[in-house]
Amino acid sequence: MYPCPDCGKELDTSPDTVLNEPYVPQEGDIMLCPQCGYLMAFSHDLTIRELTEKEAREAVLDPLVRAALQARKEALS
Repeated sequence: MYPCPDCGKELDTSPDTVLNEPYVPQEGDIMLCPQCGYLMAFSHDLTIRELTEKEAREAVLDPLVRAALQARKEALS
């Protein structure tokens, strides 16, 4: 468990299951804080880190990231 760098919510970064398939995050994968919507990335050791400026620019253009942000927004309204 690691705190979100923005709001402090404890985030579970352990491997998970996505669509009934085991999923282990890879270095550079983007993570979205469900509480505040902050975007961050996984480090090589599965801790979380701030996005680089380049990663942040790319993330906001990524269709999957945009869809996750929109889904979060809709779930909160």
